[in-house]
Amino acid sequence: MLKRQILMLIPVLITALLTGCVAKNVVVRVPQNGEGPKRDGVFYALPRTAIDTKTTVVKVEKTPGKYWKYAACFFPDEDPILEKTTSFVLGDSTIDSHGEPDPKEIFMVKIKGRYLEDKNLDLALTEAGTMVKGKAETTNRTLDVALQTAQTAVSLAAQAGAFDTASSAQPLVLVVEGIETIPDSSLREHNELENFLLTAGAACGDKNKILTAVKEWRAASAASKKFPEELQEEKSALEELRKKEAEEKNANRKKDIAAKAQEKVDRVADLQRNQTTTVNNFKLNHRALLTEFLEAYRIYKRILELQKDLEELLSPTPRETSAEAIRLKLDETTKLIARYKNDFFLGNTKKTATTLSFEIPPATPEPLQADVEQVFPLFKFSPNRGVCEMLVNDQGPYDLSNAFRSIKVCPDGRANCSKAVKVEAPCSPEEVKLVSLKIKRLQDAIVKQITDRTQKTNDRDERGFYYRIPALSLARIVLGDNEELHRFKLPVAQLGLTASLPVSTGGRSTSYTLALYEKTGAMQNFILGSNGLIERSTVTDAGAVAGTVIDARAKAAEARGTRAAAASDSAQATRLADLLEDCARIKKAQEDLGVPVKLPKYCQP
Repeated sequence: MLKRQILMLIPVLITALLTGCVAKNVVVRVPQNGEGPKRDGVFYALPRTAIDTKTTVVKVEKTPGKYWKYAACFFPDEDPILEKTTSFVLGDSTIDSHGEPDPKEIFMVKIKGRYLEDKNLDLALTEAGTMVKGKAETTNRTLDVALQTAQTAVSLAAQAGAFDTASSAQPLVLVVEGIETIPDSSLREHNELENFLLTAGAACGDKNKILTAVKEWRAASAASKKFPEELQEEKSALEELRKKEAEEKNANRKKDIAAKAQEKVDRVADLQRNQTTTVNNFKLNHRALLTEFLEAYRIYKRILELQKDLEELLSPTPRETSAEAIRLKLDETTKLIARYKNDFFLGNTKKTATTLSFEIPPATPEPLQADVEQVFPLFKFSPNRGVCEMLVNDQGPYDLSNAFRSIKVCPDGRANCSKAVKVEAPCSPEEVKLVSLKIKRLQDAIVKQITDRTQKTNDRDERGFYYRIPALSLARIVLGDNEELHRFKLPVAQLGLTASLPVSTGGRSTSYTLALYEKTGAMQNFILGSNGLIERSTVTDAGAVAGTVIDARAKAAEARGTRAAAASDSAQATRLADLLEDCARIKKAQEDLGVPVKLPKYCQP
């Protein structure tokens, strides 16, 4: 019976120790081609890194000031805008990244355990299915059950007396309301203007024309003023002559008076003709120029007045006005000066920015090579036309109304045609340059060290959670062949390695807790919990079994000893009784015979 019990427990213990006690957290890769595992687990994907690029295209519209022709006269040190132009420049660019599920890196976490396993699984996934946190804990209870079974069996055997073992300025166009309309020019104002022009530098190219216009104005003004006086004198003289002619009786003298009166009439006609010619010549040749320049000169004087006000505000003279009020006045005056200068002389520049955004996931090269630069053309750019052509598909609609200037021309090279038949002129290949994103894995990336100095894991083996070791890479936005607009270093998941945790630590309890970066799948936090296969509690439990066996053995031996001792005492008592009977018979025989007999030692007192 005892031997039979021992033989029954030995297979249980051997199976527990050799095959059933190691806890495993199994994660299986879903292959790209062919049949994969059964759908009896939780699926997740590692992320791949998509490069987010933003490139700004700025439309620059330059508009000359109203009196741009005279800017050199009033502001010789400034550079005015001389004509209306539209051009395009590339503004600020940025590079960032985000994670998206990698269709080549999909895995399944097995959740089905054995009969004697405890499993706990806690996964945090993005809505797209990318894992960002995982916790898996498996505890194999086979050894515990085996030990408990052994303890129970030994306990029963002992009671029977046997023994057993057992995880991120649009210019304000000044509309000067109530700008003074130019009144009739005065002599004082023209004299002031003439003095300004005489001291103006050589940059004021129109000053000679304007000085001539001032002289012509003086002549026309003098003629206009002189004509009424002379006309009145001539009219008075003519009236006198008419009166004398009427009173004169002598025919010859009357004839002479009439001749003189006619001279006066002709003189008035000449005066009127000369005055009209002088004024008309001035109006025709110089009035527009002088009137326009006078308007510009008045704006310039207004700017000088504002600058004087600004200097007074900046002077250290004590004032009762608060510092905040002075600061606001300074700011207002400064802006007003700039607006006058730009709107009337230097011109305005309007900049309208259009941001183009792209999402580019770099490919995974095989094999990984640091010197391979991936190039992704984004769009064609022209300084004169803007964005001529978008080269990246599936990036969403773009509003290019402010990033492209449409130019329509007559078809077939004709010089003139109606607007209805004009067609869009394509960008000239000579003026177009490519704007591209270039990505390259760096030589000093940690991936190279891991690749060169460690052995590759065989995916056919059972593995635990998979994670990524991204490669440090250089991303650049480039215009043309190599005109760099922006550069940024960032980790890229698919240019690095995919690694995995072992399926088990070899213990009966294995717990992994890891958090991954959403953009790259790199490990952010990792916590390992593991209990050894043979722990103190296991040894204690096994010792308890052994102790129970020893106790059983001791009890059995004690029982045998007791039985043996009891048997020995009985035999001795029987022998002693026999000896005493012999002694009694000897003594009785001695008495009967009356002859002394020597008694044996055991009969002697």
